[in-house]
Amino acid sequence: MDGLEYTDKTKGNKYLNAIAQLIISIILTWGFVGAIADIGGYIRTGKIIEGGYQKSITFFWNNFADIMGNKDYVLLTKKLGEGSSSSTFLTVTFILMVVIVFLIMILGSLKFLLVFAIPYFTVPFILGLGPNAFHLTLFVCGLALAVVNKRFKGNVSLWNIGAVLLVFLIVINVSNIGFVRQKLESPQISTKINKSIHTKLDDLRYGKSPLGEGDLTSFVRQVPKETAMQVTMDKPQSMYIRGFVGDTRKNDGWGIFECSKYYGSIQTLQEIKNTGLEPHSQLAKVDRLVSGADGGSDKAKANHVKMVTKDASSKYIYMPYEFSGGVIKDSKDWGGSFVTGTKFPSTKEYEYQVTEPITEKWTELYGKFFTKPLNKDIETYFKAESELNVDIYKKYTKMDSMDVTILRHYIGEPGNQEKGHIAYSDAIHKVLDYMDKEVDYTERFKLGKGDNTATSVFTTNRGYDVQYASAATLMFRYYGIPARYVEGYILTPDNAKHMQAGKAFDLPLSNVHAWTEIYVDGLGWVPVETVPKYKEMMNQPDYSKGLENNTNLNPFEQPPNDNDNQDDNDSNDDGGQEIEQMRMNILMKIIIVVAIILLIILLYLFLSWYLERRAWEKVFKGSDRKLAVCALFQYMRNKDLNVSSDVRELAEKTSYSSYVPNEHERTYMYKMMKIEKKQKKAMIKQNRRNSVTSALKALRKTSLLDKNKPGRKNGQ
Repeated sequence: MDGLEYTDKTKGNKYLNAIAQLIISIILTWGFVGAIADIGGYIRTGKIIEGGYQKSITFFWNNFADIMGNKDYVLLTKKLGEGSSSSTFLTVTFILMVVIVFLIMILGSLKFLLVFAIPYFTVPFILGLGPNAFHLTLFVCGLALAVVNKRFKGNVSLWNIGAVLLVFLIVINVSNIGFVRQKLESPQISTKINKSIHTKLDDLRYGKSPLGEGDLTSFVRQVPKETAMQVTMDKPQSMYIRGFVGDTRKNDGWGIFECSKYYGSIQTLQEIKNTGLEPHSQLAKVDRLVSGADGGSDKAKANHVKMVTKDASSKYIYMPYEFSGGVIKDSKDWGGSFVTGTKFPSTKEYEYQVTEPITEKWTELYGKFFTKPLNKDIETYFKAESELNVDIYKKYTKMDSMDVTILRHYIGEPGNQEKGHIAYSDAIHKVLDYMDKEVDYTERFKLGKGDNTATSVFTTNRGYDVQYASAATLMFRYYGIPARYVEGYILTPDNAKHMQAGKAFDLPLSNVHAWTEIYVDGLGWVPVETVPKYKEMMNQPDYSKGLENNTNLNPFEQPPNDNDNQDDNDSNDDGGQEIEQMRMNILMKIIIVVAIILLIILLYLFLSWYLERRAWEKVFKGSDRKLAVCALFQYMRNKDLNVSSDVRELAEKTSYSSYVPNEHERTYMYKMMKIEKKQKKAMIKQNRRNSVTSALKALRKTSLLDKNKPGRKNGQ
């Protein structure tokens, strides 16, 4: 009777343990699949099954592609045939994972849960997307309960199941308290961590830009004596070669827009390109329209260029204003502003076509273009340019109210901008005159206390090309003209003289330069050189020609030029390339630490196993056969392997006498150790299979017993 009672109790423990493991599996899976839903931007529809599985996956993928595009401008190919939600995909994934986790727990091999834990803690960091506080807490809770359950070793009671459910309820309620959720989902720490780490990774991958890519916190211009890139041209000529483009004003300089702006403009930009207007080759397009060569070949002006990046940052595809076309493989266009490489680790080699120098004569080209009689090609161009023009004025005339106040104090009123902006000739004259008379060029200076980095030129009256370019960009925007901060390289007329057609020329890193570019209505983006030193190095346009006609202004009736009332937050955004990460929360720091700890533990276990194995193997195969046989016997005992009588006899004979075994005996001992080791592994696997089979049988038996109980039928 006692034995029977003991057996029933054991069976009861098994059933309760299985129930506890199932509950834990559901909690852990809920946290994991919930994280997948968070990453894929799942929107609740109230249905757990909605549409076919394939359509549901397609919907999830396309939604994820939009999220990555808006957040990091990662361009993923969308699939056709999507459904109305991802509910079916997530439901099926949930069921399958519950089964898998439940089997892992029955087998007791919790190390397999690392297959879920490692990506759970690393993928959110890589993608910049992650679980919300609730799903993260659920997953961690599930892992902790799984470990605790294994410690019970199957001795589970109803009290233990109650404790699991209690912990689950506490987690749900605490993680949903308003102020707790607000604290957990604060993006500040994770954003700073991500930005810092990704900046360092970019520096390792692409190399560091000498001028800092719009960072104005450095006040010393130091450029190493190395080769920036190799340039090969059919017809050597001077060029401003664009790289980094600062689209918007940041706290400490210039940066790019939120990625959602570039991603959102893809369709519009493609429609403009379909009309034949490519923003990066706009000047070349106008040059062809003026010369009448558009629509046909103009081989006389074609100039083949090959670029090979050396010590310059390989993040960018370096393109001159004279760019006229060519398919650049492994590249990505950022809204017509700049181009980056997509090849891993970087795109260092590419080729394209350029026209003859335009930046040194753009004012004359502008004058000729607007006095040329209209034709079909020019009308088509103007129609496409008008759409591009509207977008450019919205983006590149915005200013922070504080910057407006500073500029008004130092350079006076912005002038009459009823037609969109003051005359180009007046604006350029005002900017160049101020820079020439008020600013001293120096490559080492200090800021005064409270000075603003972007407007330091006005308060310190000194700086180098970075400060000149920043100030000039703000001044042109102040006058109503779209402007951007640019960093790149100059290939000077003197460099062009020393180049040989068709042969690579080493462009030195010292040719790195920062300048401002302005958008001229109908013409495109052109550089305006404001630094006296570089005005002498590069051929400059004649600003007294081509700009006399002040009627060629922004075609808007009501241009977006309200600098004093700025309601756009781009200029104050600290995020750079990141959108404020709604789901990247304060726990990311903890997640990173946990991930590192897990990796360290795995590394420690692997190294421990590897070093122990190496140490034993060294003794097993060493020159001392007596020591080898003794070690093999000891190893078999340590690993609880089966030891046959002849093996034991040989070991004892060797250990307790002066007998030295021969090589044949040592080899025999080694082979027996291997055989017994394999047999033990096979036995362990068989025991696990038996455990699974027994558990499934027990669950089936329980189900049958419940159905056959008479009390169920009588409602008792």
